[in-house]
Amino acid sequence: MKAISPKSQIIKFGLYTLFFTISFQLMQFFLGTHYENDNTSNIVGLLILVLGILVCALDYKKTSNGLINLKTILKLGTGISVINALGYIIYFVLLTNIIEPTFWDTAWNIAYETAIEQNPEQMTNPETGEFWSKQDFIGYLEWTKNLVYPFTIVSNLFVGFMFSLLLGLIIKKS
Repeated sequence: MKAISPKSQIIKFGLYTLFFTISFQLMQFFLGTHYENDNTSNIVGLLILVLGILVCALDYKKTSNGLINLKTILKLGTGISVINALGYIIYFVLLTNIIEPTFWDTAWNIAYETAIEQNPEQMTNPETGEFWSKQDFIGYLEWTKNLVYPFTIVSNLFVGFMFSLLLGLIIKKS
């Protein structure tokens, strides 16, 4: 049986994982549910990443005659996470700038309406004590769009590393 490199496995399964991640995001876009930040969508996204790492590690173990160590599993998991995060960021940039240029305006309008429904008492400006207007609220939140990219990378790396660590402790065999 021929030896396989972790790098080729990372690229192969990273692209598979990214394909399913983008497919799920496109499905949400076409169904019009891409503005909903519900638990089900978050769990499905997490499962796609975790299953990509799991399948990659098991395939690598099978290909290498059952020998796999913790370091290799960590490398596979974080590598897949990086590919998934960077690919998702590219998709999100395309979504917010080309596919749906009004994405942020719509998201902030939904956030404003949700905040009024859920916490009307907290919708006052701390500086003036007056009720937030929609423009003030959006102006206050506008900087948050810059957090999407680092949060995506950090959360993917964290989940990928932690799952790889747990998986490695279970399936390692040197």
